Amino acid sequence: RIVDDKKERLRKICKNLPSNYSLKAADLRNLPEVNSVINSSDMNVSLPTLIISECVMCYLEPFEAENLFGWAKETFDEGIFLLFEPNFRKNSFGQQIKKEFY
Repeated sequence: RIVDDKKERLRKICKNLPSNYSLKAADLRNLPEVNSVINSSDMNVSLPTLIISECVMCYLEPFEAENLFGWAKETFDEGIFLLFEPNFRKNSFGQQIKKEFY
């Protein structure tokens, strides 16, 4: 449901989104799960791929992030990560993240 909501919001913002646009969800710490999601779809890893990570990397251990980036490098012929991470502003979200990590 979250993926569908994000995809719909993105379609409203990007009115020219290609009809073959695909949004997938998986636990990025679990690379076999990520592979399963990709393999069970019609995703073509030889095409340019945008990997969106929203408030994820701050929850990964350094070795998990390294594994993820290494996996992406080996899996996709051409890809890019788009990272949305907290910047610890003085809003409630930033303050909560600070409490969790610092």
